[in-house]
Amino acid sequence: MDAIEFHSRQAGSWENGYKTQTFGSRLEVLNALIPASISGQFWLDAGCGTGTIARWLADNRGVTVTALDASKPMIDNATPHPSVRFKVGNVENLPLADSACDGIVCSSVLEYFSNTRPVLSEFLRVLKPGGLLCLSVPNANPLARIPLRLIYWMTMPLGKRRMFTYLDHSKQTYTTKSLKALLVNSGFSPGTVAAFGTITFYDRPVSPAPSLLMALAEKPAS
Repeated sequence: MDAIEFHSRQAGSWENGYKTQTFGSRLEVLNALIPASISGQFWLDAGCGTGTIARWLADNRGVTVTALDASKPMIDNATPHPSVRFKVGNVENLPLADSACDGIVCSSVLEYFSNTRPVLSEFLRVLKPGGLLCLSVPNANPLARIPLRLIYWMTMPLGKRRMFTYLDHSKQTYTTKSLKALLVNSGFSPGTVAAFGTITFYDRPVSPAPSLLMALAEKPAS
């Protein structure tokens, strides 16, 4: 099973994830990082799942959005929105013209690629000069990763009831420093990096460190 098939199997219940603290806090961080004065712009939600963030962008920032995901079941389970166009597609080969987007959100997608350069190269291509990229990835802090990995391995014998099964497919983790370096090496100018998210086991926090990082970066104007 690859990452796309894995996520396709979660499509029917994916929206419920945003009712949890870890997923729900993404919207809080997006609200803090993405400027409020972008009404009328065109954004891409790259790896949109069932479209929660895309609809949030439309409702809270007044933008139009193309919401793209490689999983057809995710797109099939998305709630329609008048300002959101849902589309099945690959983030390594975006169906958009050069400099088409004012901004891109990519939430918890990059870690599923062994080679992230083609994805970031596509983001740079389709962004307008001065366009924004808001990107979330797993936090490499050992205080976050070790408890997560321990629970992952300890629950392995439980079969379908085991925890954090996405780790079967997740390949990348980042520190603030390494994430900024990746963005710089990919042609972006990184700005704020926020740490957020709580790892829980049966609704109890198990890590003293945030589980995720979200970076705001810009395509240079020239």
